[in-house]
Amino acid sequence: MVDDIAYDAKLKRLYLSGDQFVEIFKQDDADHYTSMGKIASGFRAKTALFVPELNRYFLAVPRHNKRDATVKVYEPTP
Repeated sequence: MVDDIAYDAKLKRLYLSGDQFVEIFKQDDADHYTSMGKIASGFRAKTALFVPELNRYFLAVPRHNKRDATVKVYEPTP
């Protein structure tokens, strides 16, 4: 289940946030993408924002059971 998609024009990647994972795809050409894998994120973590000027991907992880809500910050690398 995907809730948010962001495009990184510099690295030509798509970041898809969904329930418990961020999935990354690299753009091969205008019509083709290849999966680069998944990163565990958190229970029901779906809302995200990619800020190209900072080269950071921010992901909101809601409160769940005894874990507090948090914002995870990822730095995409080539």
